[in-house]
Amino acid sequence: MTGLSGQIHAAKERLALGETAVLVAIEAAAGSAPRDGDAAMLVFARDIIGTIGGGALEHGAITRARAGMLDHRTLPDTETIPLGPAIGQCCGGSVRLRYQTLNAGNTRPLEQWLATVEAERATLWLFGAGHVGQAVVRALEPLETDITWVDSRPEMVDGGGGNTQPLPSRAPHLEVANIPSGAMLLVMTHSHAQDFDIVNAALGRVDLPFVGLIGSATKRARFIARLKARGHNDQALSRLVCPIGIDGIDGKQPAVIAASVTAQILRYREQALAERGAPMSLSG
Repeated sequence: MTGLSGQIHAAKERLALGETAVLVAIEAAAGSAPRDGDAAMLVFARDIIGTIGGGALEHGAITRARAGMLDHRTLPDTETIPLGPAIGQCCGGSVRLRYQTLNAGNTRPLEQWLATVEAERATLWLFGAGHVGQAVVRALEPLETDITWVDSRPEMVDGGGGNTQPLPSRAPHLEVANIPSGAMLLVMTHSHAQDFDIVNAALGRVDLPFVGLIGSATKRARFIARLKARGHNDQALSRLVCPIGIDGIDGKQPAVIAASVTAQILRYREQALAERGAPMSLSG
Protein backbone atom coordinates (compact mmCIF):
# COMPACT_ATOMS: atom_id res chain seq x y z
CA MET A 1 0.00 0.00 0.00
CA THR A 2 1.29 3.44 -0.92
CA GLY A 3 0.26 6.94 0.04
CA LEU A 4 -0.25 8.16 3.58
CA SER A 5 -1.87 4.91 4.70
CA GLY A 6 1.25 2.98 3.71
CA GLN A 7 3.49 5.44 5.54
CA ILE A 8 1.41 5.11 8.71
CA HIS A 9 1.60 1.32 8.55
CA ALA A 10 5.38 1.62 8.18
CA ALA A 11 5.47 4.00 11.17
CA LYS A 12 3.70 1.41 13.32
CA GLU A 13 6.49 -1.04 12.57
CA ARG A 14 9.12 1.55 13.47
CA LEU A 15 7.43 2.23 16.81
CA ALA A 16 7.26 -1.50 17.52
CA LEU A 17 11.01 -1.69 16.91
CA GLY A 18 11.72 0.93 19.57
CA GLU A 19 11.57 4.35 17.92
CA THR A 20 9.73 7.25 19.53
CA ALA A 21 7.68 9.85 17.70
CA VAL A 22 5.27 12.68 18.43
CA LEU A 23 1.89 12.88 16.74
CA VAL A 24 0.94 16.50 16.12
CA ALA A 25 -2.72 16.91 15.17
CA ILE A 26 -4.88 19.91 14.42
CA GLU A 27 -7.53 19.54 17.11
CA ALA A 28 -9.49 22.59 15.95
CA ALA A 29 -9.16 25.33 13.35
CA ALA A 30 -10.87 28.71 13.24
CA GLY A 31 -10.99 31.24 10.43
CA SER A 32 -8.54 30.94 7.58
CA ALA A 33 -6.12 28.06 8.24
CA PRO A 34 -3.87 25.96 5.98
CA ARG A 35 -5.50 22.68 7.07
CA ASP A 36 -8.65 21.59 8.87
CA GLY A 37 -9.22 19.42 11.93
CA ASP A 38 -8.42 16.18 10.12
CA ALA A 39 -4.73 17.02 9.54
CA ALA A 40 -1.84 15.46 11.43
CA MET A 41 1.82 14.66 11.15
CA LEU A 42 4.07 12.17 12.87
CA VAL A 43 7.43 13.62 13.87
CA PHE A 44 10.38 11.25 14.21
CA ALA A 45 13.88 12.35 15.13
CA ARG A 46 15.02 12.40 11.50
CA ASP A 47 11.91 12.48 9.33
CA ILE A 48 8.23 13.42 9.22
CA ILE A 49 5.11 11.66 7.97
CA GLY A 50 2.13 13.78 6.96
CA THR A 51 1.65 17.54 7.24
CA ILE A 52 -0.38 20.09 9.17
CA GLY A 53 -0.01 22.69 6.46
CA GLY A 54 3.63 23.63 6.16
CA GLY A 55 5.20 27.02 6.72
CA ALA A 56 6.09 28.55 10.06
CA LEU A 57 3.23 26.77 11.85
CA GLU A 58 4.59 23.35 10.93
CA HIS A 59 8.24 24.29 11.44
CA GLY A 60 7.53 25.48 14.98
CA ALA A 61 5.50 22.37 15.81
CA ILE A 62 8.29 20.10 14.54
CA THR A 63 10.82 21.96 16.67
CA ARG A 64 8.66 21.62 19.80
CA ALA A 65 7.95 17.95 19.10
CA ARG A 66 11.62 17.08 18.73
CA ALA A 67 12.53 19.04 21.84
CA GLY A 68 9.83 17.07 23.67
CA MET A 69 11.45 13.81 22.63
CA LEU A 70 14.57 14.88 24.53
CA ASP A 71 12.71 16.29 27.54
CA HIS A 72 9.02 15.37 27.72
CA ARG A 73 8.41 18.16 30.25
CA THR A 74 8.79 20.74 27.44
CA LEU A 75 6.02 19.23 25.33
CA PRO A 76 2.60 20.83 25.80
CA ASP A 77 -0.55 18.75 25.61
CA THR A 78 -2.18 21.40 23.45
CA GLU A 79 -1.44 24.89 22.26
CA THR A 80 -3.40 27.51 20.34
CA ILE A 81 -1.47 29.38 17.68
CA PRO A 82 -2.77 32.54 15.96
CA LEU A 83 -1.75 32.50 12.31
CA GLY A 84 -0.56 36.08 12.24
CA PRO A 85 2.56 38.26 12.24
CA ALA A 86 3.94 36.67 15.40
CA ILE A 87 4.87 33.54 13.42
CA GLY A 88 5.33 35.25 10.07
CA GLN A 89 2.06 34.06 8.55
CA CYS A 90 -0.93 36.05 7.39
CA CYS A 91 -3.72 33.46 7.16
CA GLY A 92 -5.68 35.32 9.81
CA GLY A 93 -7.14 32.29 11.58
CA SER A 94 -5.88 30.13 14.40
CA VAL A 95 -5.32 26.44 15.13
CA ARG A 96 -5.19 24.38 18.29
CA LEU A 97 -2.55 21.66 18.14
CA ARG A 98 -2.45 18.48 20.21
CA TYR A 99 0.88 16.74 20.93
CA GLN A 100 1.01 13.04 21.81
CA THR A 101 4.17 11.02 22.37
CA LEU A 102 4.03 7.59 20.75
CA ASN A 103 6.14 4.51 21.31
CA ALA A 104 5.76 0.74 21.30
CA GLY A 105 3.45 0.93 24.33
CA ASN A 106 1.27 3.75 23.03
CA THR A 107 0.08 3.52 19.45
CA ARG A 108 -3.65 4.16 19.93
CA PRO A 109 -3.53 7.73 18.55
CA LEU A 110 -1.74 6.39 15.48
CA GLU A 111 -4.51 3.83 15.01
CA GLN A 112 -7.08 6.64 15.21
CA TRP A 113 -5.21 8.62 12.58
CA LEU A 114 -5.00 5.59 10.31
CA ALA A 115 -8.73 5.02 10.72
CA THR A 116 -9.39 8.62 9.70
CA VAL A 117 -7.21 8.30 6.62
CA GLU A 118 -8.73 4.96 5.67
CA ALA A 119 -12.24 6.38 6.03
CA GLU A 120 -11.38 8.89 3.32
CA ARG A 121 -10.04 6.32 0.88
CA ALA A 122 -11.80 6.06 -2.45
CA THR A 123 -12.46 2.91 -4.45
CA LEU A 124 -12.14 3.15 -8.23
CA TRP A 125 -12.68 0.52 -10.90
CA LEU A 126 -10.84 1.57 -14.03
CA PHE A 127 -11.79 -0.21 -17.24
CA GLY A 128 -9.09 0.24 -19.87
CA ALA A 129 -5.30 0.11 -19.78
CA GLY A 130 -4.45 2.25 -22.78
CA HIS A 131 -2.43 5.46 -22.69
CA VAL A 132 -5.08 7.41 -20.76
CA GLY A 133 -5.74 4.57 -18.34
CA GLN A 134 -2.04 4.30 -17.58
CA ALA A 135 -1.82 8.06 -17.02
CA VAL A 136 -4.81 7.96 -14.65
CA VAL A 137 -3.18 5.21 -12.57
CA ARG A 138 0.04 7.23 -12.34
CA ALA A 139 -1.87 10.37 -11.32
CA LEU A 140 -3.84 8.58 -8.59
CA GLU A 141 -0.99 6.46 -7.24
CA PRO A 142 0.12 8.98 -4.53
CA LEU A 143 -3.49 9.52 -3.41
CA GLU A 144 -5.67 7.47 -1.09
CA THR A 145 -7.42 5.55 -3.87
CA ASP A 146 -7.73 1.78 -4.27
CA ILE A 147 -7.82 0.94 -7.98
CA THR A 148 -9.00 -2.25 -9.63
CA TRP A 149 -7.68 -2.08 -13.19
CA VAL A 150 -9.60 -4.15 -15.72
CA ASP A 151 -8.69 -4.90 -19.33
CA SER A 152 -9.51 -7.70 -21.76
CA ARG A 153 -5.87 -7.79 -22.87
CA PRO A 154 -3.89 -9.57 -20.13
CA GLU A 155 -0.56 -8.12 -21.25
CA MET A 156 -1.87 -4.59 -20.63
CA VAL A 157 -2.47 -5.06 -16.90
CA ASP A 158 0.41 -7.32 -15.89
CA GLY A 159 1.84 -4.64 -13.59
CA GLY A 160 -0.02 -3.21 -10.66
CA GLY A 161 1.28 -2.98 -7.12
CA GLY A 162 0.82 -0.25 -4.55
CA ASN A 163 -2.84 0.74 -4.53
CA THR A 164 -3.55 -0.86 -7.92
CA GLN A 165 -4.87 -4.38 -8.40
CA PRO A 166 -4.76 -5.63 -12.03
CA LEU A 167 -7.69 -7.71 -13.23
CA PRO A 168 -7.40 -9.26 -16.71
CA SER A 169 -10.85 -10.26 -17.96
CA ARG A 170 -12.08 -11.59 -21.28
CA ALA A 171 -15.52 -10.11 -20.54
CA PRO A 172 -14.98 -6.87 -18.59
CA HIS A 173 -18.71 -6.07 -18.39
CA LEU A 174 -19.26 -9.22 -16.32
CA GLU A 175 -16.87 -7.83 -13.68
CA VAL A 176 -19.34 -5.02 -12.92
CA ALA A 177 -21.29 -7.41 -10.70
CA ASN A 178 -18.24 -7.67 -8.41
CA ILE A 179 -17.78 -3.93 -7.87
CA PRO A 180 -18.39 -2.92 -4.23
CA SER A 181 -21.27 -0.60 -3.51
CA GLY A 182 -20.36 3.09 -3.70
CA ALA A 183 -17.26 2.62 -5.86
CA MET A 184 -16.51 4.99 -8.73
CA LEU A 185 -16.07 3.76 -12.31
CA LEU A 186 -14.01 5.09 -15.18
CA VAL A 187 -14.62 3.46 -18.55
CA MET A 188 -12.00 3.99 -21.26
CA THR A 189 -11.37 0.74 -23.06
CA HIS A 190 -10.01 0.30 -26.60
CA SER A 191 -13.49 -0.68 -27.83
CA HIS A 192 -16.70 1.36 -27.94
CA ALA A 193 -18.62 -1.92 -27.84
CA GLN A 194 -16.89 -2.86 -24.58
CA ASP A 195 -17.48 0.64 -23.23
CA PHE A 196 -21.19 0.32 -23.91
CA ASP A 197 -21.51 -3.13 -22.32
CA ILE A 198 -19.70 -1.94 -19.18
CA VAL A 199 -21.78 1.25 -18.88
CA ASN A 200 -24.98 -0.69 -19.52
CA ALA A 201 -24.13 -3.11 -16.71
CA ALA A 202 -23.05 -0.31 -14.35
CA LEU A 203 -26.23 1.72 -14.81
CA GLY A 204 -28.20 -1.43 -14.11
CA ARG A 205 -27.01 -1.12 -10.51
CA VAL A 206 -28.43 1.62 -8.29
CA ASP A 207 -25.44 1.69 -5.90
CA LEU A 208 -22.75 2.94 -8.30
CA PRO A 209 -23.16 6.73 -8.16
CA PHE A 210 -20.33 7.80 -10.50
CA VAL A 211 -19.95 6.16 -13.90
CA GLY A 212 -17.41 8.10 -15.94
CA LEU A 213 -17.05 7.44 -19.65
CA ILE A 214 -14.29 8.83 -21.83
CA GLY A 215 -15.55 10.40 -25.03
CA SER A 216 -17.23 13.36 -26.66
CA ALA A 217 -20.72 14.82 -26.33
CA THR A 218 -21.57 12.94 -29.53
CA LYS A 219 -20.52 9.64 -27.97
CA ARG A 220 -22.63 10.43 -24.93
CA ALA A 221 -25.70 11.20 -27.06
CA ARG A 222 -25.36 7.92 -28.96
CA PHE A 223 -24.85 5.93 -25.79
CA ILE A 224 -27.83 7.63 -24.11
CA ALA A 225 -30.10 6.70 -27.03
CA ARG A 226 -29.00 3.07 -26.91
CA LEU A 227 -29.23 2.93 -23.13
CA LYS A 228 -32.78 4.28 -23.20
CA ALA A 229 -33.62 1.53 -25.68
CA ARG A 230 -32.26 -0.95 -23.11
CA GLY A 231 -34.74 0.38 -20.55
CA HIS A 232 -32.61 2.75 -18.42
CA ASN A 233 -34.60 5.65 -16.98
CA ASP A 234 -33.53 9.28 -16.59
CA GLN A 235 -32.41 8.77 -13.00
CA ALA A 236 -30.04 6.00 -14.03
CA LEU A 237 -28.79 7.95 -17.04
CA SER A 238 -28.01 10.96 -14.83
CA ARG A 239 -25.19 8.93 -13.24
CA LEU A 240 -23.35 8.72 -16.56
CA VAL A 241 -20.59 11.32 -16.63
CA CYS A 242 -19.43 11.92 -20.20
CA PRO A 243 -17.25 13.67 -21.23
CA ILE A 244 -15.09 13.15 -18.14
CA GLY A 245 -12.83 15.75 -16.56
CA ILE A 246 -13.42 19.25 -15.24
CA ASP A 247 -14.65 22.12 -17.37
CA GLY A 248 -12.09 24.38 -18.99
CA ILE A 249 -9.37 21.78 -19.55
CA ASP A 250 -9.58 20.70 -23.17
CA GLY A 251 -6.17 19.13 -23.83
CA LYS A 252 -6.20 15.67 -25.35
CA GLN A 253 -2.80 14.46 -24.17
CA PRO A 254 -3.14 11.44 -21.82
CA ALA A 255 -1.43 13.23 -18.92
CA VAL A 256 -3.71 16.27 -19.32
CA ILE A 257 -6.83 14.12 -19.39
CA ALA A 258 -5.57 12.22 -16.35
CA ALA A 259 -4.95 15.43 -14.41
CA SER A 260 -8.43 16.70 -15.25
CA VAL A 261 -10.10 13.41 -14.35
CA THR A 262 -8.12 13.17 -11.11
CA ALA A 263 -9.35 16.64 -10.12
CA GLN A 264 -12.91 15.57 -10.92
CA ILE A 265 -12.56 12.42 -8.80
CA LEU A 266 -11.14 14.41 -5.88
CA ARG A 267 -13.99 16.91 -6.10
CA TYR A 268 -16.56 14.10 -6.14
CA ARG A 269 -14.85 12.39 -3.20
CA GLU A 270 -14.85 15.59 -1.12
CA GLN A 271 -18.54 16.10 -1.82
CA ALA A 272 -19.26 12.51 -0.77
CA LEU A 273 -17.24 12.93 2.44
CA ALA A 274 -19.06 16.18 3.25
CA GLU A 275 -22.40 14.38 2.88
CA ARG A 276 -21.20 11.64 5.23
CA GLY A 277 -20.21 14.16 7.89
CA ALA A 278 -17.04 15.37 9.62
CA PRO A 279 -14.00 13.06 9.89
CA MET A 280 -13.01 11.30 13.09
CA SER A 281 -11.32 13.49 15.68
CA LEU A 282 -7.69 12.79 16.50
CA SER A 283 -7.92 14.29 19.97
CA GLY A 284 -7.10 11.99 22.88
